Amino acid sequence: MADTATTTVAPWAPIQPYLQQGFQQAGNLLNAGGPDYYPNSTVYGFGAGTMEGANQFQNIARQGTAVAGAANQQVADTLSGDYLNSNPYLDAMYNNAAGAVTRHYSEAVAPSIAANFGLSGRTGSNMAFANTMNQSQDTLSRNLGGMAADIYGGAYENERNRQMQAASLAPETAKLNYFDASQMMNLGGMFDQMGQARLDDEVNRFNFNQNQPYDNLGRYMGYLGGQYGNQTTQPLYQNKTAQNLGLAAAGLGLASEYGGSVFDFLSGLF
Repeated sequence: MADTATTTVAPWAPIQPYLQQGFQQAGNLLNAGGPDYYPNSTVYGFGAGTMEGANQFQNIARQGTAVAGAANQQVADTLSGDYLNSNPYLDAMYNNAAGAVTRHYSEAVAPSIAANFGLSGRTGSNMAFANTMNQSQDTLSRNLGGMAADIYGGAYENERNRQMQAASLAPETAKLNYFDASQMMNLGGMFDQMGQARLDDEVNRFNFNQNQPYDNLGRYMGYLGGQYGNQTTQPLYQNKTAQNLGLAAAGLGLASEYGGSVFDFLSGLF
């Protein structure tokens, strides 16, 4: 077996006590079991305002609200056509307009026709007079019919337009049910965010205190440089041939000096 040589390089002597202290502290931290986890919940949870808004959402989903219910009912009635031709003032509007036309006919048109026939001496022509009166009355009837179509037809068309508008408003009207609850939840969410931020700060402070001994030790050992010495072992080899050759060279010199045989000298070596 070849011989070995061991070389030991120790840390700088003045630093050795500090290294020992660092390793001792590392062992103490290891035996202590490491940093603790934050003992309480790290989730803030819902605050009172958020819970109140959520409860309102739940109640509304079950019961609805009076205001939104009335709005929804109005939209539903309009969609179903309850207001088509049901304007309580529509007949009065027509009667008022028709009465004015009728009075104008009775007080102006008909007397004018009779007067014209009387002035022309055709009062005895009953047939012509009757035809003219019939034509004027027919004109009156058409005027009244056209007026009715304009008033009632226009009212119908307007209400149909309102039906279409109500159909487009229905989804937004339905959202009114949850408006107040949404506002409550939005406000509660602001407080929840602040509560979570405060909890996060508390957790961070806890973790900082838990990790501070390890961080301090790491910085301490880093300041020492991290060179803790080493030890190496290497085998030692003996080269017999090189040694013999060296002796042979020396032997040649001796042989030549004392007159001996070189071969005799070398044979003695090998």
